[in-house]
Amino acid sequence: MLSIFAIAVPEFGHLDAEHFTIIAILGIVGLHGVSVLQERARPAHSNSALLDAGTTVAIYLGLLTSFIISYYLLQAMQYR
Repeated sequence: MLSIFAIAVPEFGHLDAEHFTIIAILGIVGLHGVSVLQERARPAHSNSALLDAGTTVAIYLGLLTSFIISYYLLQAMQYR
C-alpha cells in the first residue's frame, strides 16, 4: 500500500497533505512492526501467517465495530 502511494507522487507531480499523512502513517506502521495488542492477541506458539492475518482482521473489525457503535450512540444522544 505504501509503495502505491509513493509511486503515485511523481505521476501527479506533487504530494498533498492527505496523501502525505497516509504515506507517513503506513511508513511508521511498517517500521514499527507488530503492535503490543497484536502480540498479546497472538497465541503463544503460533508461526502461522494465516492465524496472524486472522488476528489482525479480528482486531480491526472489533475496533471498527466499536467506533461505529460509539459514533451512532453519540449522534443519538446529541439529537435527543
